[in-house]
Amino acid sequence: MGRIMDILVEECKKGGIHVDTMLSDTRTLKVANIRHLAMWRARHELGESLQKIGRVFKRDHTSVMSGINRVDRLGYEYVEQEYARSLIAKKEQAARKVRLQCERRRRRDMEKIYEHRGNV
Repeated sequence: MGRIMDILVEECKKGGIHVDTMLSDTRTLKVANIRHLAMWRARHELGESLQKIGRVFKRDHTSVMSGINRVDRLGYEYVEQEYARSLIAKKEQAARKVRLQCERRRRRDMEKIYEHRGNV
């Protein structure tokens, strides 16, 4: 069980999520991808049973099997890339939000300047 936990912790660090999040009911794409990758590694690198992996991840053995099959079907690299794309999309969305906030602030400042010129 310790070796599975080592993989779990390693994937959490790599993915930037907390172990509690990995073991929670969260089903977001980011967490699910990281969880599936960790399950796949536990099965293929350690040869652990589906039941044992499920106990560590607090999942039924069929959920473990589904996650492993997903990585097998799509490929380990694809799932990692999908996760990376989701991170990039979130960063781009955050950058757009900051740009909009800056643009609004600039417009507001320009309006104040024009108002001040009109009052002089």
